[in-house]
Amino acid sequence: MISNSLTNNLSSSASVCAVVLLCLLVTPAVWTQPLSGTAENVQGSYFVKGDRLFHVLSVDDTISYSAWERGGITDFDTSNPFRILVFSAPFQKIYYLDNRLVPLSGDFSLSGLGLGEVTCVCASRQGGFWVYDRWQEKLIRFDAQAQRVVSSENFSILGLTQVEPVKIREVGNQLYVCCMEQGGYRFDLFGNYICPDPAMRPEDF
Repeated sequence: MISNSLTNNLSSSASVCAVVLLCLLVTPAVWTQPLSGTAENVQGSYFVKGDRLFHVLSVDDTISYSAWERGGITDFDTSNPFRILVFSAPFQKIYYLDNRLVPLSGDFSLSGLGLGEVTCVCASRQGGFWVYDRWQEKLIRFDAQAQRVVSSENFSILGLTQVEPVKIREVGNQLYVCCMEQGGYRFDLFGNYICPDPAMRPEDF
């Protein structure tokens, strides 16, 4: 995630060390971190354990949200901390949480939007969200009313064969598509393919 990550500077207090030790014991856990890889403070970080999303507000205060009834958490996007996007692949659904991890209104059933199998989702700074539809092999952006506004060409037509994206994120004026094996690819915000990015890794998000 392009947000905050663990800091390497653990000498400030014993309480910070305790928090870091606790977080290292969380398995499985997904921490948010900036794409640049620059380490930042534990405070403000998000991570997932099982079906629960945690937000570390301070060394003494951590809040959480259980997504058990919504099919767990496949991915989440905190680029807007007041409207956190959460994706459940088993239920093919996205929904939003506020900055206190309280659900906001407006769940979206992705299968109800004419999509096949969505494997990746991220928020759009223009409102709405992006998805990667594995069946259509396309990136598609929906607006805040879940209306389709942008889509890419089919990946096979673009020459991107055997591509299995695991993360997508808007970074600046581009959409980053990260794969487990091939590195990644960059698109503009109109869905046009720009170039490959072999150095891209899932842990960068």
